Amino acid sequence: MRKTSYFLVATLLVLGAVTPSLGIAQESRFEAQLAEDQALLKRQLQRLRQTMEVLAKRFEDEGRTHAATLLRDGLKQLDVRAEELGAKTIEELMAAAQENLETGRSVQSIEAQEAAVKSLERLYSILTDRRGLEDLEKSLESLQQIRKDLGALADSESKLREETAALAERARTPEQRALAEALDKARAAQRSILERTEAEARASNDLDLAALEREIEEMLRDQRADAGVLAAWKPEDRAALENATRAAERALAPAARAERLLRAATELRAAAAKARDAAGDLGEAERALQRAEEREDRHARASSDPAARRAADALKQGAEALRESALGRTPREDAARALETEAQGLEAEAANESRAATEARAASASPSGGKPSSPTPPGATPPGSTPPGATPPGSTPPGSTPPGSTPPGATPPGATPPGATPPGATPPGATPPGATPPGEAPPIATEAAVREAAEDQREAVEAARELQRALQDERRVGPILAESQRDASERAERAASAARNVPGPAETEREAAARELEAAAAAQAQASAAAEREDAPSAASAAAEAQAALQRARSAMKSARAASAAARETENKSLESLRQEQEALAREAEALKDAAEKAGLDPEAQKAAQDALEQASEAMSQAASSMASGKPSEASSAQARAAEALESAAAAVRSGAKPKSEADRAEAERLEKEQAQIRAELLKLAQRNKNREGAKPSNSMESAASSAKRAEEALGDEELQEAEQAESDAERQMREAQRELGAEEEQYQRLRQEELLFKIAEQVKALTDEHQVQMRATVEIDAQRKPGERPSHTSRLRLRKIAKAEEQLAARATDIGKSIREEQSVVFAEVLDQAARDLTSIGRDMSEAGDWQSGERVQARQQDVEQSWIWLGEALQQEKQRRQEQQQGQPQEQQQQAQNRLVPDVAELKLLRRMGVDVTEEIERLRILNPEIENGSEIDPLLREDIGRLGFRHERVSDLFRQFRSRLGIPAPAEENP
Repeated sequence: MRKTSYFLVATLLVLGAVTPSLGIAQESRFEAQLAEDQALLKRQLQRLRQTMEVLAKRFEDEGRTHAATLLRDGLKQLDVRAEELGAKTIEELMAAAQENLETGRSVQSIEAQEAAVKSLERLYSILTDRRGLEDLEKSLESLQQIRKDLGALADSESKLREETAALAERARTPEQRALAEALDKARAAQRSILERTEAEARASNDLDLAALEREIEEMLRDQRADAGVLAAWKPEDRAALENATRAAERALAPAARAERLLRAATELRAAAAKARDAAGDLGEAERALQRAEEREDRHARASSDPAARRAADALKQGAEALRESALGRTPREDAARALETEAQGLEAEAANESRAATEARAASASPSGGKPSSPTPPGATPPGSTPPGATPPGSTPPGSTPPGSTPPGATPPGATPPGATPPGATPPGATPPGATPPGEAPPIATEAAVREAAEDQREAVEAARELQRALQDERRVGPILAESQRDASERAERAASAARNVPGPAETEREAAARELEAAAAAQAQASAAAEREDAPSAASAAAEAQAALQRARSAMKSARAASAAARETENKSLESLRQEQEALAREAEALKDAAEKAGLDPEAQKAAQDALEQASEAMSQAASSMASGKPSEASSAQARAAEALESAAAAVRSGAKPKSEADRAEAERLEKEQAQIRAELLKLAQRNKNREGAKPSNSMESAASSAKRAEEALGDEELQEAEQAESDAERQMREAQRELGAEEEQYQRLRQEELLFKIAEQVKALTDEHQVQMRATVEIDAQRKPGERPSHTSRLRLRKIAKAEEQLAARATDIGKSIREEQSVVFAEVLDQAARDLTSIGRDMSEAGDWQSGERVQARQQDVEQSWIWLGEALQQEKQRRQEQQQGQPQEQQQQAQNRLVPDVAELKLLRRMGVDVTEEIERLRILNPEIENGSEIDPLLREDIGRLGFRHERVSDLFRQFRSRLGIPAPAEENP
């Protein structure tokens, strides 16, 4: 869009520079063409708006909130009336540009187009989520403050919870404290018995056998499902579905050809109408037909579509007829009749193609032969069959003309029979071929007919797609079932091996279960092979056999568990000891029920504690009974329930503590007010976060506010235990919200760095471009100077201008270097600092203070600056590319950067190596070109300055490398250690 607008602007400027000899008519034609292009851009923008609205609704329905938000923001941008844009929307700016073009106001049109381009650039930034650096820093600052305030609230909530716990402890009576401690001890004892019982179960084979029994039950359930599908599977029905699919695909071509021919006929008839209209522009009509011809010709060359070739030839003939009329060689009426003749021929062929497509779809909708296993979508027909009245593929319907050929009796395009009227001419008094005599039906090539043909083509395509999807689903059934049975076979083999490897008694029963599992595995392997070769009856039979074997294996495993329990019942003394401990703890739980009645609890807490103790006592009795029967795995399950019930009883006892004294009640009231204040601050903070631009919804913050409200209400009711729990929940949820904001902060930091990276890359590119301009100017001036002569006055003025420009570039490079150094990218900053120092030196040498130098020495330093900035630009570009690749699916761990720097260490180390190699090569070059450096001769002051410059650069490279080595924890070489 932007390139197109720039093209329009450039074209208008060219129009302003043409000589008057072109004439007003030619200028008007150019402006009319530009106005038409501008109208096209406006229509494209309207289509863009419609697409954005549809996508936004779809993304919202799919839950893709971020993408939907970007589209909604983009739609808002389309309606923005910014003052700097003349208080007009993009569409209004485009409309103004078009109107100005049509009325010959080129300058005003350029202004409107430039404003539209700016607005479109803003739209592009919104849709690509490219926010400005200032906006990102502002959002980041707001987010960091919210996260800080949330952390302070979480700390306040933690302190409030500690104070509530202390108040609750003071509010309990000695009897309640003793009861709570007794319940804690009972729970610890129950946990100890549970752990030892589980150890006994593991020492026996009860847990292993129980796990195997559950595994066999799951395998049996999955096998029932596969067996049911295999029993209903009929791959032989696929042939009918394939036939219908191929027939539907055959119906696509004639529908597409009919639509193409009708569209060309419509364009020809429209051109004929303009030809008959005395005010009609024949040139415009000719260009429209030429564009249509180019469209059809491109399609014909790309697809070898005969309909496209036929349409292109007809459109070409029509354009030639209009050209002849425009040149005054034939009357306009003759041209109109020639156009209608071509349109009539296209309409006849389109009717034949449409009829063939309709008949093909009708035949494919009710295929003969077997019925497909899935419903047959409309448009399917078996291959090889031809519906009644339809034309077999490859042949031509009676009375129609094959695509690309000439109907019987018609004159080929471009040929005129001897004595016949030339193309476009009609004998006087005769009705033009293709014209509609009075009283007859109007031509068929109307916009409605074209839309109907396009709808027919769409329906044919949709029918073919539906059949293709159904066929693909049918083809996947066999491989999926084969894979499922293969996996089931491997699972049964593993279970059989596990059954044999279980230690302990019931070896006979376990062996029986293993044999049945192996039989099931073999049958499942057979079912998998049969499904793979699409032998449905064999696959269903083998799957049913495997199901029966798994049922027998389950029965054998139940017998193994019973035999194992009976064998160990008489000899398990350790389990008997645990049973006795469990019974003693059950009696203690009964005693604690009486203690709960005398602890002075409120009625609700007392009932809850006694009910929980009753449940614990029952679970303990069940556990003791299971251990007496030699079933430690069942006992461990009951013991776990007992431990949970004891925990509930302890919570009920603690919840029954309420403030007794006036001081404690006043303290509870103070805590309630403090909790209310925390909740109010939390709600304000949640609203601030919600109002923050680009904020993500925080469920944790909302949950924390609900928990804080619950704690406030509990404190008001003097339910200290409940308040303490709610405060703990509120604190936990605040910490979670803080972590969520931290993750969002990291994302903002990444976006900020990406935007900064783009900005710096653009600035470095601009510096390089401007510096190269000064380099070319320096070379040009130096070429005009004779060696040893002072420059002319004009050259001095130009050198002074270059010197100032280079010094300004040095200042800009210094500012950019500071920004990069703040992001801890020391090597990148050093490159800019070195360039700034060199540019300052260049500016001095090229000015009067340096005696107006412009020779090789100055140019060499300019080249050094250019080279270093090119390296820097390449490194920045590589980092931009790396970040884009990461966003497109690279592993997450690769996206993490140490200390959140602008560029990773590896990028800076690569650039540092380049700098080191460059310094070494420059030193070697100076040594070769200046032998006096080594033989002790007098050294020129300028050469001495260059040597010092290289020495400083070498020292900076060494210092930077030492910084990296220290930061990365790499030890220094032995010679550097003192």
